[in-house]
Order: sequence, then structure tokens, then C-alpha cells
Amino acid sequence: MATYDIQAYKGYFIAGHAYLQPTGVWQGCAEICIERPENGAHAKPLERVMSTLFYDQEQRAVQAAQHQARGVIDGLGLNWAPFTAPGGLPSR
Repeated sequence: MATYDIQAYKGYFIAGHAYLQPTGVWQGCAEICIERPENGAHAKPLERVMSTLFYDQEQRAVQAAQHQARGVIDGLGLNWAPFTAPGGLPSR
């Protein structure tokens, strides 16, 4: 797990990484989190999505899993927690 990419989408965080398979190809994994994870070891995923295909490039595997995760998030309700938590938004 060399690449760890975090993206925000509709109030959720998608933490993407990939696993190198014994055959030398990569499988992507995306973790859908309510809170922004510091790193892969501390992620508390609401859902975990694996890419359905294997890829020669690690980054492509991560992108595929993140794309699938956005589809899962589209079926979930909006997550307002990052915006309503104390200190989540600075006030003037």
C-alpha cells in the first residue's frame, strides 16, 4: 500500500489505496469515511469498496475503486457531520 489518496465527495471522505496481488497486478480499495482519516491505519470506514478489476498500474486501481465508491455514496444520504461538528467551519 504505497499510495494513499483522500478525496472529499458529498460530505464523505474517500480514502483510496491499492493492494499488489501475487500475480503482479493491483486491486484498488476505497474506504468511505465520515471523518477525514489521518492515514490508512486509522481509517474508520463506513463502507469499503474494492475495484472489480485488476490493473497494471497502482494509481489506476485506486482511481477505479474511488469511482465505485462515489457510486455508493450517491445512494447514501448527505453527510453533514464535517460541516456541523464544533470547529468544523470557522466563524467570523
